[in-house]
Amino acid sequence: MRSKSDQSLNVRRDKEALKPKLIDTEIQDTELKTRYEDDAGLQKDGLHFVFDKALGHRFDFGLYPGNFLLGRQHILPQASGDIMEIGVRRGRNLPYYKSQKVRSFIGVDHSPNVRQICQMAEKVNFPVEVVTSMPDALSLPSESMDCVVSTYTLCSVNHPQQVISEIWRVLRPGGMLLFCEQGRHPSRHVAFLQDKLTPLWRRFSFGRSLNRNMFRLISAAGFKMDFFEMDRLPLKPLILGYHYAGIAVKP
Repeated sequence: MRSKSDQSLNVRRDKEALKPKLIDTEIQDTELKTRYEDDAGLQKDGLHFVFDKALGHRFDFGLYPGNFLLGRQHILPQASGDIMEIGVRRGRNLPYYKSQKVRSFIGVDHSPNVRQICQMAEKVNFPVEVVTSMPDALSLPSESMDCVVSTYTLCSVNHPQQVISEIWRVLRPGGMLLFCEQGRHPSRHVAFLQDKLTPLWRRFSFGRSLNRNMFRLISAAGFKMDFFEMDRLPLKPLILGYHYAGIAVKP
């Protein structure tokens, strides 16, 4: 059972039921796009709101819509049972899950856009819960999830090893980590340029790194790869467009 400090809320599909919980009705609707209410009261991440309006929709799709479809529409339908998605943000992945395979769903984000998650939740036939938390310090019990999903999140967090360790902790034996991430190119010449560009790139791309070898990071935590692919994404230069997608299993 979560304590009040976990700052969790349920996102229900009944739009009218959401209003008292998520919206301060005395404030204009246009000012509430990144507001949410948790046990500590009404919160607002103003900087996140500014970036969301300017660039956020592009980064939700990995800079180009093709990224979203290339990996996610093939990987996400494999999720089943009790599912946790880290970096849920606007909830754009929700329609790609197979409702009949979902027993429960928890989205984790340090600053979720609950208003848009509510809109996406109306399109699915399973309950959605949002937990406000950093992915490297999850409040979920150990071995409580069947599946963890990360789409363009592990390439963005500051401490990927710690996040993967937390994913390992909350997964049951036999549980799956499904991932689609930007990452390191196999060519040492391109990888050299990625190393040079990454510090600057992180400042303008919500912390995304170009040079992380996702296969090595995930495998080093003890996961076994059930499926794995690397490929260049269309419409992107080599230095920006290398893609990792896969299914890793906790033995």
